[in-house]
Amino acid sequence: MASSDNTGSYTLPDGTRVWLNRGGRLSYNQNFGGRERIVAIDGEGYFEVARNENCPFIVNMHDNLQVKVLGTEFNVLSNPADHSAEVILRSGSVQVSDTESKELVILKPDQKFSWDMGRTEVTAVNADDCCRWYERRLSFDNVRLCDILESLSHKYQTRITCNATDLKDKRMSLTVRDESLEDIMEVVSTLLPVRWERHGMTIIIDNKNQKH
Repeated sequence: MASSDNTGSYTLPDGTRVWLNRGGRLSYNQNFGGRERIVAIDGEGYFEVARNENCPFIVNMHDNLQVKVLGTEFNVLSNPADHSAEVILRSGSVQVSDTESKELVILKPDQKFSWDMGRTEVTAVNADDCCRWYERRLSFDNVRLCDILESLSHKYQTRITCNATDLKDKRMSLTVRDESLEDIMEVVSTLLPVRWERHGMTIIIDNKNQKH
């Protein structure tokens, strides 16, 4: 199963619900649901896993990365082209492992596991905000700028770098429907003293008074 230009929602044979972001792909074999429920993902997907303690749910990503759960809600981004990946846990518990090196990380809710060219990091995030990309309407009420940008980055599949470090914790309210990311950046730049530029698939945000 795959999504094209828009997000797509699917229900797996075990009742697990999956939302794929634009360009995402998910596959599983015919014996899915036997001893294990194994899927493979390329791109980004949000999972609401049907709980079954006797049949673990496993998500395989690139570079031997694997997520194993029993029943929970989490987001996975697998980008083999950049050799990067991340897992954000919204509820429950998941374990992220490298099947080759056997390294293992157990995440708690509101934690993000990041993997970049073999380097790993676990950071605290607001999972509710980060996992909203699959909703057509995003509503932020008094939310930190850094959390809003994280959610927009997922929704629009674009890396957003904020160099305005003094404004990352600035709180603001914003509603996003079907606007382009460029239009949203224009709104942000009118609400906060920032300017932005697009460089390919990356948007860079600076203070307005910062010189290049």
